[in-house]
Amino acid sequence: QSQARMQGMERTAAGGWRLFGPPKGDAAAFHDTDEGEARLAATSALMNGREFDAVVVTDISASYEAWHRASAGVPEEVAALVRGRVRVALFTALIVFEEALDAVPWGGITFAKDDALWFAARSSSKPGLGGGELSAAGEAWTLVSTAAYAAAEIERVPMRDPETGAFRPQEPSYLREGPSAVLLEAFKAAVAARFPGANFPRVVHVSGQRWGSALPAPVGVGGRDGAGFSPSLSKEVLGTVYETAAQLDLVGAAAAAPRDIVSSDAVRMCYAGDFVSTRSPGVEAAALSGMAAARHVVESYMRREG
Repeated sequence: QSQARMQGMERTAAGGWRLFGPPKGDAAAFHDTDEGEARLAATSALMNGREFDAVVVTDISASYEAWHRASAGVPEEVAALVRGRVRVALFTALIVFEEALDAVPWGGITFAKDDALWFAARSSSKPGLGGGELSAAGEAWTLVSTAAYAAAEIERVPMRDPETGAFRPQEPSYLREGPSAVLLEAFKAAVAARFPGANFPRVVHVSGQRWGSALPAPVGVGGRDGAGFSPSLSKEVLGTVYETAAQLDLVGAAAAAPRDIVSSDAVRMCYAGDFVSTRSPGVEAAALSGMAAARHVVESYMRREG
């Protein structure tokens, strides 16, 4: 039963791990499922109750306490090692125009002075996605918010109920009529300012996504500490600390001996991903972390046993 959402784990008498979660495809596995429905979902042992010698965790949200939909029940002694990394939250919007947005000659745009909009990409310009040609559905653009806008929006509409502490799922109507609408208007305004008189085709689709832990804040740059925290650039919202910079430089200070993983060998658990790495956030840091985690599992958990 691979590709299942893990919601809990327990140590076995033999020192291994047994994993638990809802059945594959169950509604409780999705972020937009109503919290009441999700709490009623049955949880059972995954992989037919198979016992694992070690666990490698890669999703930083898995370290959240039980209130978060992505919580995996990571032991506190391990979760506490990674949970404090400052998060760069982002909102993205998928916008489909009925016809090509001919006024814009580029496939991607970075916005250096916009409070809400950070980046926009024409989907068909991406490798393997149409070679720039208009699809039958229209022309799709992906819009990405700034970290500052996302942090302010999450403070306005938190990811958990301020009174009950319960997880607040992503509601499509909220994402469509709230953050996605803001990003679309910012995109139109920026294009109109650069190309006066630009014609905007009719919008035929709008949807969005909230990425509460899109990226880790960079470390050792702009006054940030080893967890990406800065008194002037970080804001706590109901226990989670977010980056608030309007313009974010993701290239951190080069570490003499970069850390790629966090592990607790006593419980045979390793955390991998760019959120635990001290390298600059992104794909390279995540890949190097994954390689380091594989080496650590082999050298510390397998060779030690012969």
